Amino acid sequence: MGQMLDVDLTTRPAATNALVMKKMELKTASYTFVRPLEIGAALADHSVEYKSFCRKIGIALGLAFQIQDDLFDLTTPPKDSKKTIFSDLAERQHTLFTQYIFDQGTKKQKTELMSLMGRALSEKERPQITRLFTETGAIEYGKQEIEKQFHIATKVLHSAKFSQEIQAEFEDLISLMRHRHA
Repeated sequence: MGQMLDVDLTTRPAATNALVMKKMELKTASYTFVRPLEIGAALADHSVEYKSFCRKIGIALGLAFQIQDDLFDLTTPPKDSKKTIFSDLAERQHTLFTQYIFDQGTKKQKTELMSLMGRALSEKERPQITRLFTETGAIEYGKQEIEKQFHIATKVLHSAKFSQEIQAEFEDLISLMRHRHA
């Protein structure tokens, strides 16, 4: 469902913040975090006991991871990211960052964003793209949302009844994700 929603959104001129969040939840969070945690819990014969924990922490970590990934697409030079430059914009991906501009930007900023989406972009356009996403507040908003999701994950973890060893493993995972650069 997440992949279908992802593809569908690339055909739309605009989306909603709720739809972008749902796409990330269904595509990244559920597939990459929630399901693997649920499988691990089931293999340890704790699937019923930890189902809510797996879902809550998995969604928070998955959202943080995806928003980070979208941020890196906008801010990390290709030599450091090992990805195609500005691939989300080129593929007309509606991210939390683009959606912020569609929701909060001026008419001129929205028009500028639309002119960048759906076409190959070059490194020469980095200053324009950086300016657009910085001046609108989209970058700062995305960073705040990443931290919000890590805070939720940490809160979920601290409310779980795990041994100190397991708690420390999850804390290490959260820290590793929080400090990744690409």
